[in-house]
This record gives sequence, structure tokens and C-alpha cells, in this order.
Amino acid sequence: GYNCDRTPRGEDRISFLYPDKGVGAKTAVTCAGQKVRVAEAAYTNLHILGASCGHDASGELFLNYTNGSVAASLQMNDWSAAPTKGGVPALVVRHRHSHGGDDNSKPCYLNHYTVALDPSRTLTSITLPKDEAMKIVAITLERPGLPPSGK
Repeated sequence: GYNCDRTPRGEDRISFLYPDKGVGAKTAVTCAGQKVRVAEAAYTNLHILGASCGHDASGELFLNYTNGSVAASLQMNDWSAAPTKGGVPALVVRHRHSHGGDDNSKPCYLNHYTVALDPSRTLTSITLPKDEAMKIVAITLERPGLPPSGK
């Protein structure tokens, strides 16, 4: 089972498209400095669904605009702990599955992290951090004009 916090928050307005969950499907990207091309446009926020594996992790991601790049810090908590690095829980599960069987000793988290973008500039790509403990399940770019939370 899973548990979602239904307290209204601004990030509740954001949707993520989850990857295929079939056997053998690749469900997360390991951050190794890859460049992710995006539809060139002005955006207000970068929303990341992810967690770190094995320990808390941090790294720089680069926001690549048509007129230069900007570094931004991204910190992720280990997936077995509630977020303390600026993220909020997006999905909480009561246990985890492993090759050795189910581990019911603690919940696991996928967290929602938000990185502010410059809406006066055109974003062309994002360069992920270089920390292989950091895993990204989904990314959503928020365009200007999203209605305020609660409307």
C-alpha cells in the first residue's frame, strides 16, 4: 500500500508522468551529468520526483538557457528517510521489496523537489548532477500562468 499526505500545498498542482513499471523496465535515471534537452520555452520551475539511494546526496545541476547556463544546488534525502533537504513527500510506501524479500522495518519515500527557473529566459536543456546515488523518476517543467494553489 501507499500513503499520500492530502494536506493542500502548492506542489499539489504539479503532475508527473511515471515510467513503465513492467518487469525489466528502467524506472529511474541515475544522475551522472547527463544533458536533458527540453522543449525550448520560458518556465518558472523545474519539478523533480526522486530520491537518493544509500545516503543523502547533493550536487549541482545546470540550467542551460539560450544565453548561458546557471548552476543550481539539488539536495536529495535517502529514500528511507522523510525529506529534510527541501523536498516534500510525493509518495510514501510502508515497506520495500528486495531480492531478499519484503522489508517492513521502515517506510520509503519518493520526494518532490522544486528548482526555481528564470521565466524571462528560454530554457534549452538541463544538465543533471554528477552523483550516482541521486535517482530521478520524473521531471515536470512548469510554465508561467499556472493558477495559484487552491483555485
